[in-house]
Amino acid sequence: MRASRFFSALSSVLFLALCAYAGAYVYPKATQKAAPDVPRAEVTQTVTLRGVAVRYERVFDCAGTAENAQRLSAGSPFGLDENGDELYSDASAVYFSESDGFEYLSPDKLDELNPDELEELLSMPVKEASSPRLVTGFAWYFIALVPDTVPVPETGRCRLLFDGFQNETDAYLVSASAADNGRRVLLFRLTAGGEAYLSLRQTSANIDIKLQPTERR
Repeated sequence: MRASRFFSALSSVLFLALCAYAGAYVYPKATQKAAPDVPRAEVTQTVTLRGVAVRYERVFDCAGTAENAQRLSAGSPFGLDENGDELYSDASAVYFSESDGFEYLSPDKLDELNPDELEELLSMPVKEASSPRLVTGFAWYFIALVPDTVPVPETGRCRLLFDGFQNETDAYLVSASAADNGRRVLLFRLTAGGEAYLSLRQTSANIDIKLQPTERR
């Protein structure tokens, strides 16, 4: 009788131990959370572009009478011709008292520039002249060179940080040319106003270009 009770108790103890062992094996696996997907890190490369700012502008051989960087409405006087007659702006414009010799460039012809021609513009000396100029139009353009080893950014909205400026400004990448002798031509459209931006000519600007995403480790 005692032996029967002993074996019965022993069986119960062994059963409970087996259950405890099985529970300890199953429970951690049941409560273990699946590892989250590793996000891909967005990698950017800051690239310095060398280029030329181009606007719709016109030079006048006259004596200026308006204040430098003054916004003029259509019909506003801004200078006197050689006969002393008043000159009037025929459109809304910004008046500048000096020109630099690049005013002949037209935004309408920029898509025809190749890397060699743009390189030549970048090497030309800027000529400060006393002839005043009027800047018209809402937008201006920045045409720049970039090595063809740099990934070409997608056309569309972007931001540029021009040399000498503390803050980036909104821009729109209009086009990127095919590679030509190790370089490409990028054409940007901007609407930032003010004397500083509308006085830019040969300059450089930084742009952040997105690279292919990589695994974050």
